[in-house]
Amino acid sequence: MSIQSQTPSLRILNATYNAENDPYSWGPGIRNHYILHYIKSGSGIFVCNSQKFLLSAGQCFLVIPNTVCAYYPDKNDPWEYCWIDFSGYEAKTIAENCSFSVSHPITDTPDKALSEYFEASEKYYNSPTASNSYFNFSCFYAIFGYLSKKYPVKEKKSADSLLENVKAYIETRYSSVSLNVETLSRIFSVNRSSLYRCFVKHLKTTPNRYIIKTRMEQAKELLKGTDLSIKSVAQSVGYTDQFWFSKLFKKEIGLSPSEYREKYKI
Repeated sequence: MSIQSQTPSLRILNATYNAENDPYSWGPGIRNHYILHYIKSGSGIFVCNSQKFLLSAGQCFLVIPNTVCAYYPDKNDPWEYCWIDFSGYEAKTIAENCSFSVSHPITDTPDKALSEYFEASEKYYNSPTASNSYFNFSCFYAIFGYLSKKYPVKEKKSADSLLENVKAYIETRYSSVSLNVETLSRIFSVNRSSLYRCFVKHLKTTPNRYIIKTRMEQAKELLKGTDLSIKSVAQSVGYTDQFWFSKLFKKEIGLSPSEYREKYKI
């Protein structure tokens, strides 16, 4: 799979726009991924979780996974808009860092500055070359960088928010040798005891166990789907010592890495 459609933590599934003579509508229904829309002209209505939002040119609205929504154009001034579909480990954090939520899935004020980024993303996505793949991701991050600066999220202190952020961090940085409980405590400004209690209460496991589980799951995928050596697999999931990795893998999975590969190799 090319970088055009996927990185380890983020997938851009589509980037396009509706034709001017096709004022697209959708729903009510539920999507399984995020879709950020930017209204280029005209106006329309977005319904999210029974709330109705009247939107005009320059505003964005975000479809949030597993949330009932619908959207349709104004009959007298039908809209034209661009959109980007995305998913992956980072998706939820990226959206929340721009103050998007089920209760507030829109930008409050029109902003024409975003138009060029959406148009560029659509162009790069539909011209799939290696360089355009990188440009497409740069447009995506430019959009959300701009939105996060203009609509900064208020600091969240809830246990749920902390847990989700720490989990996302582990799931995207499991290959880092320096990933451990001390690192998590420092990055998220929380003491080890509080982090431990949060994981045990909500996930019935410890932060260290979650790190190990994540690494072992990734190791299983590499053993099944690649021809990397055991040493390379170990390094790919954050272990510099092949023998320690093999010992830990057998303890967790019940088979040695070589036995697991022999049994499950695709």
